[in-house]
Amino acid sequence: MKKLLLLFSLLLLSQAGFSQISQGYKYVSGTVMYNTDRFETYRTHQVTVMPEINFMTGDYFSIGLAAGLVHEKYQQEVMANSPYQIKTTNLYGIAPKIKFFTPVGEKVYFSPEVSVPLLFGSTTDTQGLANNQESTTTYDRNRWGFNAGMGLVFVLGDRFTLEAKMAVINYMVDVQKFDSEELVEEEFDFGFDLNNAGLSVGYFF
Repeated sequence: MKKLLLLFSLLLLSQAGFSQISQGYKYVSGTVMYNTDRFETYRTHQVTVMPEINFMTGDYFSIGLAAGLVHEKYQQEVMANSPYQIKTTNLYGIAPKIKFFTPVGEKVYFSPEVSVPLLFGSTTDTQGLANNQESTTTYDRNRWGFNAGMGLVFVLGDRFTLEAKMAVINYMVDVQKFDSEELVEEEFDFGFDLNNAGLSVGYFF
């Protein structure tokens, strides 16, 4: 956190002007996020890579489309030669979005956004048995939902920006399709969680 605050302070000292946040411009950006968590004997890892392109359809307003992948690994940590479980999920999809820019300083913008992620892929569930045998099952998995977040955009020159953003409202429907049944789970998060935070670099042209 101290390093992040220091970075923000340095960016605020930038002396470059910026006029590209207006109608007619386009910008490309992207987000790379990594999350990990532990629950009892289980550990989860998640990597998200989402490049995006946005079109300034008005001054301080844009519409855009993100496309990328989500990789997740759910692994049980156990002793050697003990039963275990590993779930690996790979999802690919898009996320249409709209974004607003509100100046809060000469080179800083408050930037709320909303997006609708649509993800499709599969999960491979591997279960290890005590006799060193494995059972592997692969099934389809889809996710869709709604995200609303906010960010701070810092100007890094005539073309580049750095944005720190966080999802504040996150609603997601997770559909797991097995051979004989379909499991649907809903998740709703509201509030400030560093697991939903990320950094992105933007380029206007």
